[in-house]
Amino acid sequence: MAGKRKADDVSWAEDWQVSAWLARSEVASADLHVSEPREVAWFSRDAKRNLQYGSRAMLRSFYLPSSEVDLNIGFDKYVAKLESDVGLEPVLHALAQSQYDTKKEADVITYRNNLLKIGLTPYSKKDPWEIRACNVDGTVFLDIVKLEEPPPNEQTQRFLYYGYRFEQACTGDVAGEDPVNANEEFCTIVRLRIGTTRILLSAEIDCEDKSFKKETDTHMGRYIELKTSRKPDRPQHFRTLRRFKYLKFWLQSYLAGTSTIYLGFRNDQGLVVKIERIRTKDLPKLCGQEWNPWVCLNFINETLSTISHELKTHGEIRIRYIPALDRVVVDPYDPARDGCSFRERVAKAVSEIGNLTESHAETGDQTEDGGARMENGDGHQ
Repeated sequence: MAGKRKADDVSWAEDWQVSAWLARSEVASADLHVSEPREVAWFSRDAKRNLQYGSRAMLRSFYLPSSEVDLNIGFDKYVAKLESDVGLEPVLHALAQSQYDTKKEADVITYRNNLLKIGLTPYSKKDPWEIRACNVDGTVFLDIVKLEEPPPNEQTQRFLYYGYRFEQACTGDVAGEDPVNANEEFCTIVRLRIGTTRILLSAEIDCEDKSFKKETDTHMGRYIELKTSRKPDRPQHFRTLRRFKYLKFWLQSYLAGTSTIYLGFRNDQGLVVKIERIRTKDLPKLCGQEWNPWVCLNFINETLSTISHELKTHGEIRIRYIPALDRVVVDPYDPARDGCSFRERVAKAVSEIGNLTESHAETGDQTEDGGARMENGDGHQ
């Protein structure tokens, strides 16, 4: 992706137009090295967004529902997720608690959502996105940016709720006796390599299959992704499912090392009529020629390389995909436009966590289950 540009030209060159990139012969190359994700740390959030590092308290067990699941139950009592505390601070704290040396072992630290948006771009050209990036002590950090959207209507909110309700039904509460609280979550942090870039990626995990056994049993082998979708009943509906939803399901699960997906097909009344077990690795073959996984991975690889290159000149940048222009644009940080500096926030967190790490090493500040003590999520805005 690296193309010639003037020193003062901060936007991508013509080669970085997505359609032009797709026209290149090497974009579907399977020669790219991609390592299998390996878990290095984890943390939990409770219903009040309190954090517990090194704890699997919020990791629930999977139970295949034995009775009909009504996804509408509890919608009026649903507690939506607070989106204010999406910074990288919890990830950095969890890594420090596990004594993982990010300076020596990571080139990029991010949430999965950022790589998912990048990787889907070649096939989802109508969806704009924005990411902020900075370089602190030689490591690239990616920040999630929420784009302004109109308030969701009731139907949109209900469809979102269906996903959480299906998770509830598949983790023991089929009847929906307790209100769904979307703030409860378990997050893993995995290490993987795409090309030459070493990545630390944090992702939410829906549940685990405790019956999973193999010679080298690990929690990662047990992790499950839970999804819902309207049951297709026309050829075009099947194609949409394969072309767009299955692609997103695959990339989301692949990046976090989740090997199994359970998909609940619902009808228009919100009743689950079928639950299908899908192995993540089978999705590319199942979708035939609708998409090529290597296109997604190569686009992620070249985008990360470009971000790293730009950060050698600019300490902080924003990266945007603009569908109307069919291109990804890189801008340097502008305090008047962007407000609070992401780089300053990360540098402060890295410094504070360094001090905490030294303190924990001296006091052995652990809970009985091996996790660090609870901290209030409001401290990580």
